[in-house]
Amino acid sequence: MSKLKFAMAMVAAGGAAGGASDAAAAVTIETFNYAGPTDGTTFGYDITLAGAAAPQFRYAGGVGVVFDGGGPTLGVKHTLGAVDGTARLSSTPYSTFSLPNSGETFDSTSVKTYQQAAFLPTSAGDTYYHLTFDAQGANYLGTAKITGDHTLESIAYTPNDAVPEPESWALLILGAGLAGAALRHQRGRQQASTAR
Repeated sequence: MSKLKFAMAMVAAGGAAGGASDAAAAVTIETFNYAGPTDGTTFGYDITLAGAAAPQFRYAGGVGVVFDGGGPTLGVKHTLGAVDGTARLSSTPYSTFSLPNSGETFDSTSVKTYQQAAFLPTSAGDTYYHLTFDAQGANYLGTAKITGDHTLESIAYTPNDAVPEPESWALLILGAGLAGAALRHQRGRQQASTAR
């Protein structure tokens, strides 16, 4: 096998592995503007992402038991929760936007996005929550944005392509196998010509 064919086999193998990073650049942002009232009004919004047949998350709230340091008391609580068996959230809130990485731990099915013992309107800065979910046979990583006035404004998500699809693995293995065969063939020809 010539060096050109060897190089082409390696490019094919590298292209198979690198194809996932091209798809990861596509970020979808779905806008909701689901208000979370802080006066105790009960609300609930189902959230369906990436064309799924059923909701993966629910943003809900109202009057509930909250813990304010002095023990349980009646107050207002908002949660963002997973309602689909594949959906999960990271319990860590962030103050700036970022997309999660594929190695992140999604350790919760529900996160408290607001809790107040008194029925007073309060505001804070924007808060971001990392999440993961499955839809139509693919896994996604995303970030939910809760604004300072407790509105679920949007969820940005992208396919989780950290692990190549089976077709990509097959091309990668095939390319590496062809490269190995070419090296063995070339080494055998060199040894045969040296022995003469």
